[in-house]
Amino acid sequence: MEIVLIVVVVAVLVGLVLYRRRSTGSDPTEPPVDPEKYRNPDD
Repeated sequence: MEIVLIVVVVAVLVGLVLYRRRSTGSDPTEPPVDPEKYRNPDD
């Protein structure tokens, strides 16, 4: 029965990742956005 629990947990995790990716429009596995892009050009 442990196998069933593992499958359910994995399915929930995958679902959360896909939902989060769809809602943010970016892959959560990507590294954070480079802060240099948001630096003020007048800096």
